[in-house]
Amino acid sequence: MLKVANSVINASQITGVLPVVNGGTGVTTSTGTGNTVLSASPTLTGAVTFAAGTASLPALTTASDLDTGVWFPAANTVAVSTNATERTRITSDGDFLVGTTVSAGEITNTIRVKAGIFNTISGGTSAVNNTATTLVTLSSGLGTYIISLGFNGVGDAATYSAVSIVNVDTTTTKKTDLVTSTGMVITLSGLAIQGRQTTGATLNISWSVLRIQS
Repeated sequence: MLKVANSVINASQITGVLPVVNGGTGVTTSTGTGNTVLSASPTLTGAVTFAAGTASLPALTTASDLDTGVWFPAANTVAVSTNATERTRITSDGDFLVGTTVSAGEITNTIRVKAGIFNTISGGTSAVNNTATTLVTLSSGLGTYIISLGFNGVGDAATYSAVSIVNVDTTTTKKTDLVTSTGMVITLSGLAIQGRQTTGATLNISWSVLRIQS
């Protein structure tokens, strides 16, 4: 059963039969208004409008799970919630956001996004000068990853950026550096990806990990 929150469905948009046991007349048209409940799989034609909804009470949901569904947080924007929490949204600009409501020009913001064999993770970490700081620990097994690291945004300045490819074979890792700099280095400790900056101060560094092969 599909529940449409605070909705008005015009009689002209409905065809089918509303059974007598559910308050209908058993005829092929319905003239009910307000919270008319249809249980006989009606056919709707034309535009059907409903309230925008919220993360905890989405506009389109099911009778048995009212805090999970689709809702509309702003004009030309659609969102999906589970367990009363927004998980994804598509903005009016066509940006696909996961785990965030603000577009930062990237597909994810610290939340894993899986599409086939791809898995992207990103975040920010405070790193003490000349101290290896663990960013993320990779899964054991087979995998190839692109690791990027930078100060004040990945790739912000050449002297504060590093990019490497890391291959994992069960628990053995091998790193190939693509971009190196004097102030930022990517290191490994087992399956842990670490960043080390040597600027002489504590910095907030940005990092991203893209799994490109499983």
